[in-house]
Amino acid sequence: MRPNDELGQPDTPKTEHQVDKRPLKCLIVGLTLLTLNPPPTVSHQDKTRSAARLFYPTADHFIGVWKLNEGKSTTKGISELMTIEAQGSDLKFSYDWSADNGTELHLWFLTDMKGGLTKPVQTNGKPLSKESGSRITRVDSNKFIDDAKLLRDEYTVAADGLTMTIQRTYKFDPAPHKLPAITVLVFDRQK
Repeated sequence: MRPNDELGQPDTPKTEHQVDKRPLKCLIVGLTLLTLNPPPTVSHQDKTRSAARLFYPTADHFIGVWKLNEGKSTTKGISELMTIEAQGSDLKFSYDWSADNGTELHLWFLTDMKGGLTKPVQTNGKPLSKESGSRITRVDSNKFIDDAKLLRDEYTVAADGLTMTIQRTYKFDPAPHKLPAITVLVFDRQK
């Protein structure tokens, strides 16, 4: 007997049904090593997303605290802080909104983001009108739709994870109210 490989296995004649298992073993070892130690990514987009994951390690990239950037938005004279956080299997949305004329609104609601009607409640415990609810539907981990009676908002988190843009379309004629046909609100991540 003479060895046929580095393991010193004897060289025995193979029948037609016997298969050399060494290539399969090499493939399994190689795949295991790649799984345990994947090659580094080099694209700029991947590096940016990895850095953004430091801010939001969750699957839904819109979870966090967001502040309205009035300078980048089409609406002026308002300030808004929005907090989106996990609460059990649902998400809790909290809004602190104020206008230059002194009007303020502070509310929150829970949603499973599957299109069911939300029931917003003011932070002072008083419910809002039945018409104030909306249907929130997750599109993916960077986007969701908030469909209310009078408007439809499409929320999109930027690839870098640091801004979220809301594109608002109205379900009524916005011209008499001196509103643009489409409003764009840009929020900067705070946490």
